[in-house]
Amino acid sequence: MLGVVSFTLKMPYVVTAEAITRSKLCFVPVETFNKLMDTHPEFSRWISILLSRAVRYSMLGFIEKSCLSGRRRLEKFLWKLVQTQNGSDQNKPVKIQMILKNWEVAQLLALTPQHLCRLIKQLEKEGTVMRKKGWLILPDPKKRGRPERASHELS
Repeated sequence: MLGVVSFTLKMPYVVTAEAITRSKLCFVPVETFNKLMDTHPEFSRWISILLSRAVRYSMLGFIEKSCLSGRRRLEKFLWKLVQTQNGSDQNKPVKIQMILKNWEVAQLLALTPQHLCRLIKQLEKEGTVMRKKGWLILPDPKKRGRPERASHELS
């Protein structure tokens, strides 16, 4: 989906992306993409759905960063990691090797790196999180449970 918005709006593509996990990239020439959009309603509808999801995701991210506390954003981030690692099993400890640096996580959560460190130390004191040799360990993921949805959250 990289470049679809720029293609649709006929504007230059000014963003770069970097994969942090093994990825496969498929290049579709502009002419082919344009022809598919014009001649295949299913393809066009699929692209519209993907773009709509991206807009929604961006809006939710903006709302969360505007309305939720830094701690709440960190808890939601950790919960997403738990779901990724454990699927639906929240009865066992989760051991996560962070592939992102602290400053990258802070940037994702719209926090300063210093504030992120303070929040993590706070969670460590509460026993919610442990750090050991580069690993982030959530000893009892269901202890915190899924973060409660605030009334203003749309996700």
